Amino acid sequence: MLADLNKAKFNQETLLRQKARTKWIMQEDLNSKYFTKIINWRRTLNKINGLMDNGEWCDNPQRTKDKVKKFFTNRFSQREGLKVRLENIQFTKISPKDNVMLMDAISEKKIREAI
Repeated sequence: MLADLNKAKFNQETLLRQKARTKWIMQEDLNSKYFTKIINWRRTLNKINGLMDNGEWCDNPQRTKDKVKKFFTNRFSQREGLKVRLENIQFTKISPKDNVMLMDAISEKKIREAI
């Protein structure tokens, strides 16, 4: 039922788009004001007015462009390989008894006991 409703809605939207396009072509681009407004609206949504730079709002267009470019250049130009630093990390050690338990084979009996 819901699939039929979605299909009908899709077909209706497709038909309306086709009618609008036909009208647009026949009237030789009389809807240009409408399309210009749509394009400008999308540009407004996609525009980056500024960004936070070291805790300070920056709305200078050139500085914003430079920061965005630098961010993505650094993001996508890292060398291959995983760069994980384990310095200053304290790992807790397990006891020999826990180690034996973890390394021990799992039997059906142990599974049944756990369940």
